[in-house]
Amino acid sequence: MERSLQQVLANWADFAMLSEGDRQWLESVGQAQTLPVRAVLIQEGEPIPIIYIVLAGRFGVSVSAPEVEAGEQDWPHPKGAVQLGVLEPGELVGEISFIDDRPPVATVTALEPAQVWTIPRLQLNQKLVLDRRFSSRFYRILAAILSRRLRSIATLLARTQELPSPPLPKALFMFGVLNDADIDWMVAIGELQRWNPGTVLIQAGEVPVAVYIVLSGSFAVSVSFEPAFPKQEIAQLSRGEIVGEMSFVETATASATVVCRTSAQVLALPSSQLSAHLQQDYGFATRFYRAICVVVADRLREGLIKRGYSRLAFVEGQTLEDDLEYEDEIDLQTLEQTALARVRFDWMVKRLATKLK
Repeated sequence: MERSLQQVLANWADFAMLSEGDRQWLESVGQAQTLPVRAVLIQEGEPIPIIYIVLAGRFGVSVSAPEVEAGEQDWPHPKGAVQLGVLEPGELVGEISFIDDRPPVATVTALEPAQVWTIPRLQLNQKLVLDRRFSSRFYRILAAILSRRLRSIATLLARTQELPSPPLPKALFMFGVLNDADIDWMVAIGELQRWNPGTVLIQAGEVPVAVYIVLSGSFAVSVSFEPAFPKQEIAQLSRGEIVGEMSFVETATASATVVCRTSAQVLALPSSQLSAHLQQDYGFATRFYRAICVVVADRLREGLIKRGYSRLAFVEGQTLEDDLEYEDEIDLQTLEQTALARVRFDWMVKRLATKLK
């Protein structure tokens, strides 16, 4: 059953972009951990100082369901919990908590005797700060993995008639990570586009030609979970949202159709130019892919919690109200980054308006 880290990294597509030096570093700072069947690797709501790579065996991933009391257990998942999927060799575990530094949203349990490679988050964070080339590659891998995670639970997140309207536009997460030079580049190469109601910005099943930032107006996001069923609207996007980033990082076709609801303006970042710049500028690549990770991780966490899942990820005894912010949801540093992001976003919009004149 046992496999070495190098064997797994060499045979898993996600890690193909890592250099030999990257792989050797991951091996030097980590160690193997063996778990028996039914062992809990990660418990929903309990902080973890480690990120894992599955070397052998399979793990079940589940989230606490609405109205389920903490502590109830049943094999292979907590009683009444909802299974999100199964993790196999080569997959990362604990990636959402690594990105947003909050308690895990899911419980991960060994479905059979298994082995993982443990990487201390403290050392990984230090490496990401000191080595731009490594960080650009690692965050790119993480962005693609998180994007696939979000796609894989799309059906679960759509099981509600309520369309979430988060108070914080997702592009603002990006602008809190990118710097002024990055925004200058986006203004220089971006194409300002106007869209009329009813026109399709992104078509499901096709590869988007750009990553879009919504400057004004609104768009509807629809998916079809079964070929015979009509499309179901799952989200509405407005000023400050980012569109097409998941397909870009995965180099995959779009899983949803995005249609203009009202007259709108977007800044289109052509995929070809964006890809070329990411390959040339490791600093920009690190910030861009990390920003995508932050956006997608937030969508995953918020999507589950807003619908009543992953309730153990909150502090015990804390009340969940849709119209409140929570202490463990947005900290002071995040609020400061958000304020800076809003300033940058508004500055970009003014620059684009000048560009049109």
